Amino acid sequence: MEARDQESCGISSVSDYLAIVGNASNRDFLINGVNGVTFYRGQSDSKWELSPSLFREGLLDSENVLLTSIRRYRPDDFSGSRLQQLALLQHYGMPTRLLDVTTNPLVGLYFACGEPKDADGRVFVFPKMPTSWGSDPFISMVIDFCFDFCAVKCDLDAVLDQVKANYSVTPHHIMPDTVKRLLAHLTSPHQFVLPEWTNPRIGAQRGAFIVCGMDLLCVEPAISHVDPNKQYYFFGPTSDLYGRLEKRGAFSLIVPHQYKEDILRQLEAIGIDESSLFPDLPHAIAHTVREVKARKLGPHCFS
Repeated sequence: MEARDQESCGISSVSDYLAIVGNASNRDFLINGVNGVTFYRGQSDSKWELSPSLFREGLLDSENVLLTSIRRYRPDDFSGSRLQQLALLQHYGMPTRLLDVTTNPLVGLYFACGEPKDADGRVFVFPKMPTSWGSDPFISMVIDFCFDFCAVKCDLDAVLDQVKANYSVTPHHIMPDTVKRLLAHLTSPHQFVLPEWTNPRIGAQRGAFIVCGMDLLCVEPAISHVDPNKQYYFFGPTSDLYGRLEKRGAFSLIVPHQYKEDILRQLEAIGIDESSLFPDLPHAIAHTVREVKARKLGPHCFS
């Protein structure tokens, strides 16, 4: 059965799911000659859109304020690269433009089976996507923009000056040298990134990210007698992220709510559960308490 047909039928077991995503992962899906990586994202309510928390909460205009403020309060916690800093903030619940994804299909399925239990879940599958390492200069450039500039009213000439000052040109990385080229990178709707596993949770979940770009809303001339040619660029959140990814081969699978608990039991039997995916003490304790209660109340209790 084709993946798009399976979406309407729903997934009722781990074996059903693996049969579908296994075929998707093995497809020779080439984009611009690049053979990429397959990623998965589980969302426990199928009605939720595919959008990062920064965009959902309407905070794009406050992005750099959020990031620089928290670093001022806790500077010792933010000594890594800016992508590592952004990943750390994402880890602790700060709204960012990152979307968590995983390279492990079972991890994606696990998250699709979470709360709310009375809602159908959804697994997004992104086959063979062009992928960057977290150290890629182009990724660093976009992340630097997040920290240093306001997306709502932006002087791209100033951004370009920073890019030229901070990034050298190499045979493999020709950084933007015009506003037009810079704009193309900043408005790329999605970039899949394999980060360093800087904390146990990212490693346990085989974690990766989608760095979401922006849409250009308008360009307005600056009111300036000093530089009458200066322009300001106004950005908004990337629109219809899933629709754009569908054009590159992405699809999604529905997990009907009535199968969530059965699937979680199947996943637990093969080592995919809260204690393995969240290897920190609070989650380990919570998982242990639930497990003991379930055994005490009977084999059919699982919550």
